[in-house]
Amino acid sequence: MSVLPENEQEGARAIALRLQKLLGRPPRVLHVGNIANNAFTNAKMMRGLDIDCDVICADYYHIMSNPEWEEADFSAEFEDEYRPDWYRVDLNGYVRPHWFVQGPMPLCLDYLIARNEHATLQAQKLELQLSKLNGTKKGVSLRYSLSRILADLEVLCSTAIRNTKSFLLGRSQQGFQYMHILLLQKTNEYVPTGIPLLFGGGAVKRLSVFYKRAGNYFCRWLLSQYKSVFGPRLSAVDEPKQDVFGFARRFSWCRYLAALLKRMANATKVFFLYALVGLAHVGIYAIYLFALCLQRFVYLFLFISRLVNNRTLDFPGKAEPDGWDIDPIQLIISAEELAAELSDELHLLFPEKNAVVAAVDLEQYQPFAEKWLKMAEHYDIIQAYATDPIPLMIAGIDYFAFEHGTLRDIPYGDNATARLTALAYHRAHTTFVTNSDCVESGRKLCGDRAVLLPHPYDESQTHGNEEAAVKLREQLCEELDAEFLFFSPTRHDWVSEDGFSGLARIADKGNDRFISTFARLVAAGEKVGLVFCEWGRDVNHSKRLLEENNCTARTKWLKPLGTVVFQQYLRASDIVVDQFVLGAFGGVTFRALSFAKPVCTYLNEGEVASHFGSPPPILNCRTENEVYDTIRRCLDGNIDLLRLGAEARQWVETNHSGSKTMEAQLKHYETYLATSASRNSGYTNMHEEETA
Repeated sequence: MSVLPENEQEGARAIALRLQKLLGRPPRVLHVGNIANNAFTNAKMMRGLDIDCDVICADYYHIMSNPEWEEADFSAEFEDEYRPDWYRVDLNGYVRPHWFVQGPMPLCLDYLIARNEHATLQAQKLELQLSKLNGTKKGVSLRYSLSRILADLEVLCSTAIRNTKSFLLGRSQQGFQYMHILLLQKTNEYVPTGIPLLFGGGAVKRLSVFYKRAGNYFCRWLLSQYKSVFGPRLSAVDEPKQDVFGFARRFSWCRYLAALLKRMANATKVFFLYALVGLAHVGIYAIYLFALCLQRFVYLFLFISRLVNNRTLDFPGKAEPDGWDIDPIQLIISAEELAAELSDELHLLFPEKNAVVAAVDLEQYQPFAEKWLKMAEHYDIIQAYATDPIPLMIAGIDYFAFEHGTLRDIPYGDNATARLTALAYHRAHTTFVTNSDCVESGRKLCGDRAVLLPHPYDESQTHGNEEAAVKLREQLCEELDAEFLFFSPTRHDWVSEDGFSGLARIADKGNDRFISTFARLVAAGEKVGLVFCEWGRDVNHSKRLLEENNCTARTKWLKPLGTVVFQQYLRASDIVVDQFVLGAFGGVTFRALSFAKPVCTYLNEGEVASHFGSPPPILNCRTENEVYDTIRRCLDGNIDLLRLGAEARQWVETNHSGSKTMEAQLKHYETYLATSASRNSGYTNMHEEETA
């Protein structure tokens, strides 16, 4: 059954039928990466058009990247939102679809390859292992739990080492590359490579936040000490970017040696500070090696146990051996050749930069290139999201790229991921850009292959009902002693000193501008209430600001809301409040518009109108005074909020509907498939008996 209304899907449906006629079967599309459930939503709407889609959500388990978040009706608080245990949550019977695959990347690839090649038993075995790793089923054994902890500990350490090993050992030492590739082949094919855990629960989040912020503060302190010693000649390019490792790499031994000779009086102080950073790297490296040894010891013990007890051993996320006999030396040689090619291309893309791609930057992706090539045999289109086009580029596969804010700043950073992201989008067949403020960046990297696309959102899919929303509104008004409700589910990122200037524009939502407005309204005696979602790095700053202005009793804090509950709060509110900095809109705004709710946010109307024909009808404001004046006019009845909401809904249907998103993508799929032979024109769809 189609998830798009019949009167809205004619264009997309017609293209889907032409594609089916062209291929002689339903088209097969693989979506890779699922931040904010964009891939899941896209695939779901495409499956409603009888397009056979699968989704890989690899090494990323955040609550907002799961189908349950989008479709299930539940109420729960998670110990760790980056690794939820869904089996503990009452989902009211909801079961995630079979075509959504989540877990370690190599295991996801093995599973889809086995399923597409009709290796049923192998696919079932892998599916069970995936379900334990992604939290949809409980890992029942101590063996599984211990292995998962050790694997995640190894990932935490290996991620740090990946950023520092060139600092410690130099990029030219092939011996280290050889060792690391061997570890990838033997370890990372069943170890997650994304967001890591230590021992589960909230301790992980607190530890990771502490580690990151401690590193940032240490960087700033170290920089201030360096400036105090060497004066103001330190250029802006030497500012620390994001973490202690990126900062430390910028100061080589040669530089400090030169400083030592010039300023003998202060050399001891500088050397001592630098030594602290070096010792931190060595310590992390030691932990990394210890974790490797400990994990290998555990698996050796389990292997011996299998021999003694003569029974099968199921490693978590590890399938039967698949004949991986890749020569690490050959991988090093091919990595160096590809790195040289990419470096030349990077120089053409950014001639003003002296940036290169090193072979060591490719090693985490290259061992899996053969699996990607094998996977590509089973799909007509592969579409990768955010930074996930990188492994496809390295494997040499044709792909479509899909950005959702990715191109705003990431490709222009000074690190390996930034350089590879820029190149991956540059090499994509087509890049879909969903943020109007990223169009210029898309054109710089992709030329006329950058296509503006509405966010993937099916506005016809609604949950709950008005009666329940009315009851919710009554409860909120009574609890907050309010007659007018604001709902702001936006992330709290607004304190500039929490980050470095190079990242401020990405993170700054301007939440304080509305908090100040709300405080002025409360002080003026207005019966207003505010519902916030408790997420973002500056939640405590927001709470403190509310407390200082005596607004705590008028504010309700909620944990991040799944889509079903989120829609009920949309219905119950009078005005939805988003961000006041970027000038472009994302999920909060277009979801609220689709529910005919007035949105108070800042949009660059000229930029948005140039891409969508006309700007959406919103309460457009930017500064604190503009926000207050706008809300004041609403409360005084000078703005017809019901009419504004109705116009907002009409704008979404005309300019930002799910059918337009489908039609735009399918047109480019059709162009690609019509001008090149299908990879698998004789492939028989194995899901003919299954429904979407």
